[in-house]
Amino acid sequence: MLYTTEFDPLSLHPSGQRTDVYQYDLRKGTAAAIAQSRLSIANLPFVPNQSLRFWGLQLAPDSTVWVADLNGFHLDFSSGPYLDGPFPKATAIIRHPNVAGAGCQFDLNGFVYPGRVLTTTFPNVINNMLYPPTAVLAEATCGEDSVRFWTNSAQTGPPGRWDFGDSGSGAANAATGYAVAHRYARGGTYRVRVVYADGRALTRQFTVSGTDADFTNANVFTPNGDGQNDLFRPVSAGAALPDARLRVFSRWGQAVFEARGPQPAWDGAGAAAGEYFYQLDYPDCAGVPQHRRGTVALVR
Repeated sequence: MLYTTEFDPLSLHPSGQRTDVYQYDLRKGTAAAIAQSRLSIANLPFVPNQSLRFWGLQLAPDSTVWVADLNGFHLDFSSGPYLDGPFPKATAIIRHPNVAGAGCQFDLNGFVYPGRVLTTTFPNVINNMLYPPTAVLAEATCGEDSVRFWTNSAQTGPPGRWDFGDSGSGAANAATGYAVAHRYARGGTYRVRVVYADGRALTRQFTVSGTDADFTNANVFTPNGDGQNDLFRPVSAGAALPDARLRVFSRWGQAVFEARGPQPAWDGAGAAAGEYFYQLDYPDCAGVPQHRRGTVALVR
């Protein structure tokens, strides 16, 4: 949905001028169809010397849309501080901006500012530049088996020193920068840490999906209860495969086992010794379905 604030003159509304918040449905495809979808989800009259009207729009970090307006602002300069007016000073909020019609939930008094004067626009700056970072953010890059890390605040001071929690990678386990990347050789859960020159430190636990190095070539297991090689697990124990599905079939195509989870394993219960076929299905870190097939021998 697209939102605009528009001023409708007296010629359009004989009962008085007004300002509206309009919603346009961008799914309509053509410019004409989008224009035809125009819907007023809120409107307020324009009253001289006591204007109640909508102005700027801005998308908030939580995906709501905030609507700046002079909500009850009284233009009476004789009273000193501009705090007059019968209405609460507030920013209107569109709670669900991707829902058509009234379901978008326009809230006129979404965020109230007691005893404050409002303006018509929002700051056109990165607001978090003035604040120190408080959290580590991460994004996995599937094609390169790497992860990007950065913090939730723009920074103007010296960059931080990063530790990726992957001691086996040697010198590559450390980096300095505002935004950095690291390639993990194996899937698993890692503790990432960034330390700044003033001593501040941030940490985060991050789970890396299984990589090619995590898949074992072992195709024989012996479920005899001795604690050694009792399970058939097509990936190593440290790997993470979100919502993996392991299925095992007999030589004649009969399903004998199925399990789901981040580390599915077959214990061979109820199955005779022999050769079986397996299929492992799982989404990679981009959500693209992946499939692995092979054979496994059960020895008793």
